[in-house]
This record gives sequence, C-alpha cells and structure tokens, in this order.
Amino acid sequence: MHDLHQSVIRILNVKGQTLGAGFVISDHLAVTCAHVVNDVGSNYDQPIQIQFFTNEHQQTAFVLKAGWSPRDADDVAFLQLEQLPPGVVPVVLGSAEKCSEHSYRSFGFAKLAGYDTRWARGTLDGVVFVPDKHKQSMLQLKGDEIKGGMSGAPVLDTQTNRVVGMVSEYKDDDHSRIAWATTTDTLLNLASPLLQDHPTLRLWPEAYGPVEQEQYLQYLITSNEMLFLPDGRDVLLERIYVSLRADEMNAAERQAEHNLYLKDVAALKDLVNSSGEDQYAEDDAIRRTISHRPIMPSLQARNRPRQSGEREHRLLSLAEVVKINRYVVILGDPGSGKTTLGKWLVLQYARALLQGKVQVQVRADQVQPGARADQPINLGPARLPVLIRIADYAHQLDKKRGGDKLPIENFISFRWNDNDGPYDLPFGLAADTINAMVKDYLMQGRTLVVLDGLDEVGNPKQRRAVMQAVKSFIQAQPATLAKNNEWLGNRLLLTSRIVGYQFDPLTDLPHYTVEDMDETAISAFCRAWMAHVVEAKEAEKQGKQLKDAIFNHAHPGV
Repeated sequence: MHDLHQSVIRILNVKGQTLGAGFVISDHLAVTCAHVVNDVGSNYDQPIQIQFFTNEHQQTAFVLKAGWSPRDADDVAFLQLEQLPPGVVPVVLGSAEKCSEHSYRSFGFAKLAGYDTRWARGTLDGVVFVPDKHKQSMLQLKGDEIKGGMSGAPVLDTQTNRVVGMVSEYKDDDHSRIAWATTTDTLLNLASPLLQDHPTLRLWPEAYGPVEQEQYLQYLITSNEMLFLPDGRDVLLERIYVSLRADEMNAAERQAEHNLYLKDVAALKDLVNSSGEDQYAEDDAIRRTISHRPIMPSLQARNRPRQSGEREHRLLSLAEVVKINRYVVILGDPGSGKTTLGKWLVLQYARALLQGKVQVQVRADQVQPGARADQPINLGPARLPVLIRIADYAHQLDKKRGGDKLPIENFISFRWNDNDGPYDLPFGLAADTINAMVKDYLMQGRTLVVLDGLDEVGNPKQRRAVMQAVKSFIQAQPATLAKNNEWLGNRLLLTSRIVGYQFDPLTDLPHYTVEDMDETAISAFCRAWMAHVVEAKEAEKQGKQLKDAIFNHAHPGV
C-alpha cells in the first residue's frame, strides 16, 4: 500500500507553525486547499513555506495562479516545487467515480493529545452532486477522525491503492462527523493548464500505475537498444544508426500498378482454364506474376534519371516521414534499414515517455546525417511504442479462434498471453498488466504502432487478411488535428519489401521508398562504425579509409 508519509507536506505560516496539509502529485507540483494558503497569509502568485513530512526538509514553494480555485468554490491551490528531496514520492492518483463503499486512509496534521499528526480512516460514501454552480461534485466520506489541520490531506482508496481526493471540509451530524474531499477528477480538471509542463500528472487506472509503466518502458529500451551482429558481438544501436532518406510514391501510380497485377493474374488463370474458385491456381498465378515483374515499373523508371545524378523528388529522412504522416508505409529492399528504423523509433519514444517528456527530442545527426549532434529535432508528442512482427500477427490469424478475426488492437495486447509467441515478459509484470496498459494508451490515442515485415507473410490469403485488418484499424481511429498542425491520435507505421507489395497495397496511405545511402550518410556510418571497432585515435582515419574504399570504382565489391 502506498506510504502517504512519502508524499504529504506541511503548510507552514511565517512562525513555522503547521496550519494544514498538502501532498506531492508530480516531480515539481503539490496541491493543497486554497483556504489553507489563505490561512497562512498567502495567495496565488505568492511564495509559501512547506515542509516534507518524510525528512523534515523545508522549501519555499510558489502558489500558482493556474488552477487556483478560491475557498468559496472548489478550494484548490497548486504549488510549484523545487527538485524533490530524496525519499519524497508523488502519490498515484485515481478516479473517485467508482470508489463508493471502499475503505480509505488519510494522513494530516490534526492535533490529538500531545501530537499534531493523525491518521484517519473510514468508508467512502461516494461522489455527491453539489447544487452550488461554482463548485464541482465532492467525495463524501465518513469522517469521525477528520478535524481541523487535516485540510489538504490526501484520501487513499485502500482497495485500489489510488489517492482519490483531498480533504477540504467536515461537519458534525448528530452523533457522527461527515467529511468531504475535493475529488481527484476535479483536481485534474483544474490542473489542465499545467499538464503541458507536467505530463506525468494523470488519473491512473486500477490495472497499472507509474511503477508498472516504468518497468515496461525500461523493458522496451533494453530490448531495442542493441544490434546483434553476425559475428556474435553486439553494439548499441544509436552508436552506428544513420537515418536514411525516403522518396514519396505517387498514389495514382500505385493504384494503376495494382490494377495491372490483377489483370496479369486473371490472364494467367485463363491460360490454365482455371475457375474463379480454384485457390491453388490463383495463388500460383499471383506468384508467377510477382516473379515476372517483382519491382513496380514506376520505381524502375524513377531510378533511371537518378543513376545519372538527377534528383527530381523531394527526399525526407525516415524520421521526418514518420513525424508528418499519421499512417505511413515504408518500402525498401532487404537490409535497407526498415526493421532498424522500427527499433530506433521504439527506443526514442519509450525513452521520452520514461523521462516524462511531452515531446520526443532526438539528436539531429541521427535524423539528418551531417547535422550537428547538439541540435535536437522534434519528432512530435511522446507516445507508447508498440513493435509487432507482422509474421507473428499472421500466425495468430491463421489459428482457429472461434470465428474471431482478431483485430490488430486486440492482438497488440493479446500477444503477451500467447504461449506460442517469443515474448519474454518483463520481470515482475503480468501479461494482463501490459494488456491493460496498451489498451489504455490506444483508447487515449497515444500509441505508436510499428508493424514490421509485411513481406514475411508469403501466403497471399494471409496477406489479404493482414491488409484488411490494417485498414479496419485505421478506419476505427478518429481523425483529429492539433492547433499546430500536428496529428493527434494513434499512429501507425508499416514496413515491407518492395517485391510483391503492389499485389495488395494500402493505396490510400502515403508510401515512401527507402533510398540508397548517399555520400553524407555513408561517411557518417563509416565514422560511427570505426568508432565502435577500433581505438578512438584510429577511428577518424580508418573511417575515411573505409569511405574512400567504398567510393573507389576500382573495387566495386566493397
């Protein structure tokens, strides 16, 4: 159970006397009652003295105007804190909406005998409507032990282990005392102007909390930060990662080439006098068509002028492609870096979320080879990353599941319960916990889904099922656009080899083909690689030698 000692603060007057309580809700934010702030002689936009209960460390906090609600309204004040001292932990907030009949505990500073600290416990009666239009609904609780000095104290629901309210008032009713708390739902509503600077401030579901999320994000980082080389060694991905560039494909060309594939397949079936229901003949015709024309004619035509040095299209880095497109398909040859891109994105997004960042900031030289490393580039809002091998998804589609078509959003969670899958659960985390976390982020529209390796699904029927599932997932997403022209909601990246993709394309989505590394990218990679395999004093020299060898036409094998 959460130790409230680690989160509760004293609100002090100028004489150092305790006049009320408060509690820490994020790394730099605490909350208390507005009337407590007024009682110590302060107001919003003014400093106030506080003391952390767990270590008696005193600090000057600043009462924020944002979120302030006076004592005759919701009675809430947010305090801007300095760095938290060791041992102080923010509470885990949860909604008060479904806590009726749960038991609670609270800790504050009501005097009793010679002591000025007090535990209070009782039963949560539930959220009650308040007729005052200036005040939101309140959480009513049996408050026999609530008294003056408890104002601002957290109310911990012992069943969910979530703080669901803040003690604000009490009144004797015949032979018992009734107390009321400002709900955490109200606190988050008032704190909306502060969320941009405090991204970890949220109402956590019962199924998982910040500890479980931290474990899962650390697992994602550990699982994707290394590249394993053929010689058995491994290397940090970011030490040698160089972002490639991609060229946008024309949607009309994609549709025309898809129609051409279908005509060729129909013609081949006619040659063998096959009926439309002969699945074997259709699959054979598809494979023969792909082998006859594995690369789209438009790509072959587009590559001809490039071989003579011309550049007719605007090229973007793969990271920029993901940023500007809500849903996108990346096509490339084997070994062109599609899977590495997915791992790199998972690493960046997981790290940003773990660090409580609002936006994903990455080193410029990892997005634009040749750029300065100290110039960060913004990839957009932090999201929970999910990396899925499409072959694993297709395998589950192929299994009998009682008629269930297994939508992608279900598989994202389901796979952790799959006994056949190669998924090792992070230590201390249950599959149901991860499932709840992923589903929660999907519902919030805060997920980056990377579907890697469509080309690994060789069965045409399975490919069609996968593509239909992707289309259904996209169609189910609400279309929302932020004020700064940044797409909100879940994002999806699908990767595939070029060969054969045109038979079942997602024609409505933006498509980009991975370009060969240019001289700048090759130079960046050579330097990074040699920094990994040789001593630092030799890295620059040998990196240049490797680059010169690559561009030496006398040695095309290099």
